[in-house]
Amino acid sequence: MALDFGTCLKGAKQSGRKIRFVVDYKSLPFEPKISKNMVSRYGFINNVPRKRFSVLVDPNKTFQCQFSTKIITEDPLAEVFYNDVLTANQTSLFTGEMLKPFFSYYVMDESGWDMPGIPGLDDFKSSTGINSIKSSFNDILMPVALLAAAYFGYPFYKDIFETKGKRRK
Repeated sequence: MALDFGTCLKGAKQSGRKIRFVVDYKSLPFEPKISKNMVSRYGFINNVPRKRFSVLVDPNKTFQCQFSTKIITEDPLAEVFYNDVLTANQTSLFTGEMLKPFFSYYVMDESGWDMPGIPGLDDFKSSTGINSIKSSFNDILMPVALLAAAYFGYPFYKDIFETKGKRRK
């Protein structure tokens, strides 16, 4: 079972940046448990004030969606870590399937803001951030320019190619 990040048109790879897979437990009704498997993962952080666990994932298997700032990963470590969190927090009252609504997950850039989906100032200053902004601007600007040319060019088309008056037989 692969993790579902929603619909996304794959864009540029996030290579050269530290990317974290985050499991958020803000809606969990009890204190979460941390297993040895979770701690042994590369770059594990338990951020208690923000109520989330995170682990570093491979940036070469991470993509930023086109037309948005959402980041997704295809790293198998993300799914393994998510399953570790679910199994560590199973109790006699809550099984794995019952715990899923209490945990949310997302992928974030460590150099960006602390909020998912909102790019920070470092994202705009970095070379990969500038290149991704240029490519997304070109992806958006080209169809808009074509539509504007068609909209404003139609009256000129009518003036040039439409016959005036009655047609002769």
